[in-house]
Amino acid sequence: MKPGVRLALLATCCALFYHADISTACAQLTRLKTSYSALTANMAAYWLAKDAKIFEKHGLNVDVVLIESGVTTVQALTAGETQIAMGGGTVAVSSNLAGSDIVSIASIESRLPYALLAQKEIKSIDQLKGKRLAVSRFGSASDLAARLILQRYGLVPDKDVTILQTGGTSTRLSALSKRSIDTTVLTPEFFNVGKKAGFTILVDPTQYDIPFPQLEVITTRAFLKAQPDLATRYLRAIIEGIYMVKNNPEPSIRVMSNIFASMIAKRWKMFTGSTKRSIHRYRTSRLRPFKPSSPGWPSATRAPGRPNPSSSSTELFYVRSRRAAL
Repeated sequence: MKPGVRLALLATCCALFYHADISTACAQLTRLKTSYSALTANMAAYWLAKDAKIFEKHGLNVDVVLIESGVTTVQALTAGETQIAMGGGTVAVSSNLAGSDIVSIASIESRLPYALLAQKEIKSIDQLKGKRLAVSRFGSASDLAARLILQRYGLVPDKDVTILQTGGTSTRLSALSKRSIDTTVLTPEFFNVGKKAGFTILVDPTQYDIPFPQLEVITTRAFLKAQPDLATRYLRAIIEGIYMVKNNPEPSIRVMSNIFASMIAKRWKMFTGSTKRSIHRYRTSRLRPFKPSSPGWPSATRAPGRPNPSSSSTELFYVRSRRAAL
């Protein structure tokens, strides 16, 4: 047989084996239905794990869906429409206290990341007495954050400052611009927008340290019992994603830019490369994978009308077993 023919046959065989291996690998991927709760930079490891095929490396074909409502997140998990969610720990708290089996299996960010913005003529937190502060809704992360920050700086929520529920971040920024509110709380992706618009940043998260389950991996006890290996593989992929985000910023900034472009394109384009890197550096510096956030759970229970469980009962909200498996 001529050498050229032999080489062609060899190349064909290699290609067939290669495609067979790829097909086999794809067939072995297990589908996992997941969601995330916000277009914020602390989700970078999750997005990167999808974009860089880290989930696939761990044998998972992961569906990624944005569900911004905590109530809808719980409903989807309970109904089995999703199996794991990235979201605020307040979701696990409120639903668990209401009798669900929703739990957290890992803490990704366990400190409050909010800044307190106000009208430009307000220069100090003391000047907020008698003013109106907007949150998304009562019992939400922004509501709890606002209350905790006010208390930290000596103000009494609902007495010294009136708290109003007005809607999401864009709605609150618009309300500030129209002067229908005096102050609000925003995450880093947005308080830079407020700063550029001339509003006063009264306090930012580098000036305080308040434990809080800001970003958790949540699921149901039923799923953990039925599919413990899937939960473990998901967490391993997230750990790897966090490592990549921390040690190689540019790919995650690119992924962030692509994700944000779909929802906040105009605002994101306002940011220079250095501002994007600053947001990325701040949010990712606070990512602490799988450190149980029990110190933050009491903070997450302090909503008006919500039971305030004892420190021991807060273990109802999270489980430690996945950490041992890793």
